Amino acid sequence: MIDITPENLHWLGNEAEDQCVHGGLTIVLDGKILMSPSDGEYWNLSATSIYLLRTLETEHSSTCSVTEGSWFIACCAHAVFPHEDTRYGFVMTDGCGNGRDLEIRHNSDSAEVVVKVGAEVTTVSFEKWEKIVASFTSVISEFYSSSLPKIEDTDPAIRRGWEMYWEEWVARRNQLQPNK
Repeated sequence: MIDITPENLHWLGNEAEDQCVHGGLTIVLDGKILMSPSDGEYWNLSATSIYLLRTLETEHSSTCSVTEGSWFIACCAHAVFPHEDTRYGFVMTDGCGNGRDLEIRHNSDSAEVVVKVGAEVTTVSFEKWEKIVASFTSVISEFYSSSLPKIEDTDPAIRRGWEMYWEEWVARRNQLQPNK
């Protein structure tokens, strides 16, 4: 069993200028707490949320990445840029280079998802994985909805990167079945 829960959500600095939700993250695998806000670490949960959404369609590992070279759970990010030579059309650039990675594999024979965090591994049904992703992204969505409107970046490339991010994020969220 696995649980991935965003907690203590906040903005860094000016709420209207910060495009990324930050916060703590609790990951529990088979009853063992692997990450917790009590560790004192805070993460870029906007990046994590889109990467989780991508894992509903694609595996994530060192050889097949949904992060375009970033950490799955990144400490921070500088910006989002369009990048035609990437799988998804844009990249989120890591800020400080700190982060953690997950491995998420699909077992198509049994409709299961295998999740690896460090040395810990668990298997869940695809339906359960979809519920975990839906719950996580709902928390992020609600936080954005309750915040001040964002000031658009003056750099056209960064502005376009964020447009691409939100187009993909909304499209993937809309593919989730209702009530999950």
